[in-house]
Amino acid sequence: MDLPPQLMLGRTKAEPVQDSGQIRIDYEDPDPTRAQQIALAIAVVYAREHNAAEQGKLREERVILS
Repeated sequence: MDLPPQLMLGRTKAEPVQDSGQIRIDYEDPDPTRAQQIALAIAVVYAREHNAAEQGKLREERVILS
């Protein structure tokens, strides 16, 4: 993206989906297709980084995101 991280952060909202174990990520952009792509990219990067950090934990203590 060619946008500064602070601007992207200001356009991003995340909240848990009640009783589902999911997190909803919304990204505000005038182009709905680009908003969807950016929200998905944020989710993928977050899951990848979280899962990498979990690898150092005992197997029974890990929380792996998908």
